Amino acid sequence: TTTTTTTTTSSEHTQISHILTLSKYTNERTINGVKFSPDGHYLCAVGDGGLVVVWSLPGTNSNNVATAAYRWCNTLTDEKDLQFKSIFNQSDDVMDISWCYSSKRFTV
Repeated sequence: TTTTTTTTTSSEHTQISHILTLSKYTNERTINGVKFSPDGHYLCAVGDGGLVVVWSLPGTNSNNVATAAYRWCNTLTDEKDLQFKSIFNQSDDVMDISWCYSSKRFTV
């Protein structure tokens, strides 16, 4: 899973740059969906074989989405900078994720 950022520089041009490659448990599986939580502190990837991986920013105390976005884009240098949790559901492939408004729960 690769995290990228999109910055609009004008009405006609968009700049996309690579931030970080996230590979925990995702290298040998197909990823079907990736979404940030509404508060911006979590990133979840879902995929084949019931894969669900959630990465989080350590030491996150603020509910400020702009602060979280800044940290994802400007302070991370390695996947080791993130905390993560993986869930392997022994069922069908997971195709999408939906976060609740509080960012404390999600459904797949």
